Order: sequence, then structure tokens, then C-alpha cells
Amino acid sequence: MKSKYNSNGNFDGNYSDDFLDKNKDKTIKGELVSEWSLTDTLYQGQFYTPFFNGVDWVEVATNEEINNINYEKYKKKIEHLFKHLSVRAEASSMNKSNLDPDFLKYQRAEYQDKYNVANGDITSGIVYDKTLSLIQAEMTDEFNESVLDAILPTLGVVGFTGTHLEKMFKLITTKFEYGRKAFDTFNLFVRHFRTKSFLWLRTNDWLRLEQGIDFAENIPDSLTIAEAEQLYNQFNTI
Repeated sequence: MKSKYNSNGNFDGNYSDDFLDKNKDKTIKGELVSEWSLTDTLYQGQFYTPFFNGVDWVEVATNEEINNINYEKYKKKIEHLFKHLSVRAEASSMNKSNLDPDFLKYQRAEYQDKYNVANGDITSGIVYDKTLSLIQAEMTDEFNESVLDAILPTLGVVGFTGTHLEKMFKLITTKFEYGRKAFDTFNLFVRHFRTKSFLWLRTNDWLRLEQGIDFAENIPDSLTIAEAEQLYNQFNTI
């Protein structure tokens, strides 16, 4: 394996001995391969603008050039992660693994309608009638009274009495309110991540920015509210 450098001394790729031998009589990159400027000192990818000085690879980019390169690179990463984490917060609040925004928007609207009916916020009209029919169908297909009696205590609802429909309404409102709390908790961290990351970006604090991005990229797929609350404080230690 050898590293190629161009007429200006800048890195121009790593090539295997097999590639160099097989293509030695070919013209690639405007030069006969057998006449390429090569070195056994392999470039390992550690510089922004690598330059071969005849002995070693060195950095020739100025601090200003490095800051400009990092600014654009990290700005895109921050924006991408902010959007991704915002979608994750919404998906987690509904216990969904599908991160498609259109799917989540549809689910959010459906859950909001169910909550409004179950909570008594709407009591008549087309939306009420359709949503109540959907709820009643789920009661028949999935949530008979014995199932609800088993589920509700696991959600912290102990000793609740009422009709089958009232128990179903209690399940809907409890899960919806828990989901909104989970969203608000996770979303607080997401916004904090964006604010601090852009601060580090403006001040060229590349080390902490890299650590912050690494932290955000390695958040577990599943989080309890307590774990989501810890994210904020853990992020502050960077």
C-alpha cells in the first residue's frame, strides 16, 4: 500500500500494490500510473489539508481554513440530529418505532381525537361519532374489561371502577398524558442540545461539539421518563 501525492504535494489517495502493478501502464488522473509520485509513508486521514514534505504527512491548512471547514461540517450534523431527535421524541411519546413524519402526524391526530373524546373535550359531532366508534371497536377486538383491569394498574391506575367504556377512556387519557410528558421531557433535551451545540459552533469549540454530537448519536432507542430527564444533566457535563 502506498500514498499518492500530486504535483503540489497534496494527498491524492491510497493505493494497493496490486492496483499499482495492474495499472502501471494506464493513464489515470492525467498521469501514467508508473510515473505517479508515491510514498510508503501512508496517510492515515488525520489532517484537513494533508501535505507530504518528503518525509512525513503534515497539516498545511490554516486555523481559519480549519474553522471554516468544521463550521460547515458540524452545522449540517447539528441540523440533521436536531430533526432526527425531534422525530424520535414524537415517536417515543406514542411508543412507536416508525420514524416517518407523515405516519407520526397521522397517529398524533388520531390519538388527539381519542383523548378529546375520552377526556370529554368533545361530546358530539362527526369527529366525536367516528372516534367513539373506533374506540368501541377496539374495546370489542382488543380491550375487554378483564384486559383493562389488568393493564390499568401497570399504569399506576389502582382501584379504578366504572363501566367498560369508562375504563377504556381512563386507559386512553392515562397513556396520552404519559406520552405528552415523555415528549416534553425528551424534547427539553433536544432543544438544549441544539442551543448548546450552536454555541459551541459559534465559538469554534470543536472538542466539546464532537463530544456533544457523539452523546446525541448514542442515545438508547428506548427511554423511560426518568432516563430522558437525566439526558439534560448528563449533556451539561460536557
